[in-house]
Amino acid sequence: MWIRALCLGLLMWALGLGPAWADAPGPLLLTPELLQQRLDHPVQRDGKPTLDLRRFTIDLRPEHGDFRDRFYQQVRQTLQSGSTPLALDLSKGVILGDLDLQALSLREPLYGEALFPLLTKAEQAQLQRDRRRLSQLSQLSRSLLLQPQPTAQALFIFRGGLNLAQTRVNGGVNGADIFFLGSVTAPGAQFTQALQFTESRFSQPLTLTASQFFGPVDSAVASSLRRCV
Repeated sequence: MWIRALCLGLLMWALGLGPAWADAPGPLLLTPELLQQRLDHPVQRDGKPTLDLRRFTIDLRPEHGDFRDRFYQQVRQTLQSGSTPLALDLSKGVILGDLDLQALSLREPLYGEALFPLLTKAEQAQLQRDRRRLSQLSQLSRSLLLQPQPTAQALFIFRGGLNLAQTRVNGGVNGADIFFLGSVTAPGAQFTQALQFTESRFSQPLTLTASQFFGPVDSAVASSLRRCV
């Protein structure tokens, strides 16, 4: 009987009649051509313009440096340069190598208004509040005669939302010193190495519900995890 069942199963597989999970595709490798297609055609998701890179394997390892550099440059320009910020959707995918969120962000001097023409009034107000907070902390440190810590002379600004839901990052995540104007959500994500958001600011709560961590996390991540409990 088991031989008959095995033969029947093999016949069904050959005819393409097997169960749906048997041929369920994995994340498709993101190529330069596919990346350009997605850059040229943002989608609307939850009422917001979004760069849709869901369900892709994105290879950012050093041995693929040409693609990695192109990815960061082109995605940053698309996300941050327009009058309307785009969200970035990397959900249900796999990131090979490190994910450098600074490289996807605008670099804004800590003082001055160089990028203000690109920001909405609400974004400008948030940035001004953040700068004042950093200035107050610096003054407090000096007044208490504390040894001043090295202070970044620039902020990185990530204007739109970031979605890493159910994404596996097979490397570290550098999210330090970034002012996130949109939401950052990563429910059910897997982080295999260090997850760093040191000195970053979030206009909305960082969402990490049911995520898994196999490397060190910094205090910003730890505090978000405590709020999820």
